[in-house]
Amino acid sequence: MKIKNNRKVTINITNSNKVQIGLIRIFGAANDLTDANLPAGIIISVSESSHLQLKAGLLTTPIRILGLKYNVTTNAQLENPLLRVNATSKSTNKRQWQRHNHNSKRTNNLKQINARNFELLISATTYIELTMEAFETVSFIFTIKKESKIKRFLARIRKS
Repeated sequence: MKIKNNRKVTINITNSNKVQIGLIRIFGAANDLTDANLPAGIIISVSESSHLQLKAGLLTTPIRILGLKYNVTTNAQLENPLLRVNATSKSTNKRQWQRHNHNSKRTNNLKQINARNFELLISATTYIELTMEAFETVSFIFTIKKESKIKRFLARIRKS
């Protein structure tokens, strides 16, 4: 899936299980291109295309996310942190992102986070991992600032 600059990508995840489920990953094409490793009862959909098409596009063209809206159906879901993970063959770098101080001030909606400063470079090795509460549905709306030209960037670094 080719994403143009300043576009929005909406990812919906549904947990139809009676229990909390962890290790749910969005993006992460290098780890699981087919979503075959998703836990049972978890459904991931992308409004603009499909999760598989999005991940396939990330194999060749990384994207930069600048901005996140995160909608949940229960307040308990907001207590589960998001892990931003970059897993290469040599190392795994995990950064935890908590919702505190990010509640939507414009709408005072306690089940929505509007984090304009959320930034992440998504490549084939990058994914977001989360735990979902029972019978939960979450929606991520990411703003794509620009497609990253990582090959040019790396070439410039090598010349330095």
